[in-house]
Amino acid sequence: MDTWLHPHLFHMGFSTGAPPDYFDANGQNWGFPTYNWEAMAADGYAWWRARLSKLAACAPAGATRGRPGPPRIPRQRSGGRGPSGLCSERQHWATAR
Repeated sequence: MDTWLHPHLFHMGFSTGAPPDYFDANGQNWGFPTYNWEAMAADGYAWWRARLSKLAACAPAGATRGRPGPPRIPRQRSGGRGPSGLCSERQHWATAR
């Protein structure tokens, strides 16, 4: 829903996934767009502040897991698929930031 309401905050031409590894030589395309950190910074991260505020109202303090800071998610060009397409090799993957 956020991508429809705030498309400028996302890189719609990229999708998240997992790069090739021991378990899947082709990697995985999860199909979610990546964040546009430059656009988010331009408005003082208002979308993130609103999102985290809502999360804080719903979850007890300390209930979130993971490392602090923005997530680092591998990405590839949208439509990339393992052996049949564009992003089947490790060098085609980049870490979103």
